[in-house]
Amino acid sequence: MAGTFELVAADNDRVRILLVNGTGNVLAVSGTYRDKAAAAAGVMAIREHAATAHIADRVSAPGPNSRSDPLLDPLQRDH
Repeated sequence: MAGTFELVAADNDRVRILLVNGTGNVLAVSGTYRDKAAAAAGVMAIREHAATAHIADRVSAPGPNSRSDPLLDPLQRDH
């Protein structure tokens, strides 16, 4: 069963993308977007880059390029 990208309401009238698998489990949560059009553009960017993206292990070596857990501290960027 195919997964879906779901656009959901976020704080401050913004929109967030959820990537949900075919059984309803949330696989990924995006940062927030200013509106649905920006979130839809974000979905297109995810589709474009995900197929060829490499895995970057940032778990074992915290440093200047490490990122916090996006589920605990989502990036609040304006796209």
